[in-house]
Amino acid sequence: MLVIRLKRVGKKNQPFYRVVLAEHARPVKGKFIKILGSYNPFNKKSQLKNEEILKWLGNGAKPSNSAAKILVQAGLKHPLIVVKTFKKKLKKKEVKAPEAAEVKETKSQEKTDEKKEESTPEEQNKPTETKTDTAKETAPTQ
Repeated sequence: MLVIRLKRVGKKNQPFYRVVLAEHARPVKGKFIKILGSYNPFNKKSQLKNEEILKWLGNGAKPSNSAAKILVQAGLKHPLIVVKTFKKKLKKKEVKAPEAAEVKETKSQEKTDEKKEESTPEEQNKPTETKTDTAKETAPTQ
């Protein structure tokens, strides 16, 4: 399976990428079949061989996500050019804090609900009986 991907060239801290056609099983820094263009991330300029890229896409070559973004920016349209979007993962501290606050709120709400259920207005009007009062009432008189 053929893939259109980026191959990094350039100096340390000065990346420059070649858009290449390679076999899927080959390593990213390994051998490639053909150079299809280049991309400079500093000025966001790309130089692509549009006709050759469309020819290889027509033959079944699938672009990587990074290469697909560059092809879309260049204005190429083909059904195989699909840019995947990913959701950002929240940091552990950011995730735990809101959940903990929600848990505390729900617990406090449950406690207040329980208290309301336990003391309904009917029960509040009734006199409270103590154990000594009930013992005296039930004891036989002599």
